[in-house]
Amino acid sequence: MSSRIYVEQAIRLFKSEAKLAKVVGYSQNAIWRAKQSGRVSAIMAVRIEAVCAARGVEIPRDKLCPSVFKPTKPRSDGTFPPAYGPTRRERAAL
Repeated sequence: MSSRIYVEQAIRLFKSEAKLAKVVGYSQNAIWRAKQSGRVSAIMAVRIEAVCAARGVEIPRDKLCPSVFKPTKPRSDGTFPPAYGPTRRERAAL
């Protein structure tokens, strides 16, 4: 799943890409690119999470950049989803 919806949520919170960019420390073009591609760098994810938390909105970094950060919330059965795909040994067994 793409992080596009979470970036759009942060943009709506700050009313524009330019305002979010200024608070996060990136250019408006970088925010636009992240929204269009659905990919956010790890540093941008941490910064967006922090500024949104300061406004009382939770946009977790693992939703913005799932390739780097492990999920922080457990599933309904109490287990955490795997952070990465199967290991080399598990793939060989398939």
